Amino acid sequence: MALLYIVNNLPYRKDDESEDDVILRALDEITNMKILSRIEGDADKIGNLLERLTKSSR
Repeated sequence: MALLYIVNNLPYRKDDESEDDVILRALDEITNMKILSRIEGDADKIGNLLERLTKSSR
């Protein structure tokens, strides 16, 4: 499914955007839709997890 989403986003590339940028943006959107939407809890339960995810993406 992720590959289909990426391929379908390629035609919507902006003028100053490379194909790699489109792929990265699509992967970010997939992550937001499929993974982050399933994380439940308050800051005590998931605070460390989100901090680690943020640090690893930099």
